[in-house]
Amino acid sequence: VAKRDGGFAGFVYAKREKPWIAAVHANAYGGGVEIALACDMIVAAEDASFSLPEVRRGLIPGAGGAIRAARFLPRAVALELVAAAAPLDARRAHALGLVNHLAPAMQVLDEARALAQRIAANAPFAVRQAMRLTRAAADFNDDALRAMQEEAVEMVRASPDAAEGARAFVEKREPDWGG
Repeated sequence: VAKRDGGFAGFVYAKREKPWIAAVHANAYGGGVEIALACDMIVAAEDASFSLPEVRRGLIPGAGGAIRAARFLPRAVALELVAAAAPLDARRAHALGLVNHLAPAMQVLDEARALAQRIAANAPFAVRQAMRLTRAAADFNDDALRAMQEEAVEMVRASPDAAEGARAFVEKREPDWGG
């Protein structure tokens, strides 16, 4: 089901500020891969696989799968994934940098939650700004990215969380983020 603003599943083109983590418990095919690729990070079961089989039915991955596969995988691997509909196993996807963490199938959700908790332990505003820059890195040239970075650094340094982070460091305690 496509939604006007978010695309397929109301998700693949949705606006976002927070980190999105996909937990892939089993095989992700077609739209499942496209949803995972729309996320910032992927935790997958060790025995999972990813496949974009649309060409076998006379279609193409139309919810960002082909585009994002080319961004996140080496060109030859992305081409094989979309043109040959060849499955990519989770171990190889991890070795190629598409998957952040592998876990036994029954622990995928726990591992994804642990990753989310590690992110949530950090300053929320700083995380949002750092994620915005990282997401933009593939879409802009160095000059534009540097300008975006300078703006983000200025905003983050002026935030209450930056002051709290410094105080917490000096006082040898965990920070109390305001976000």
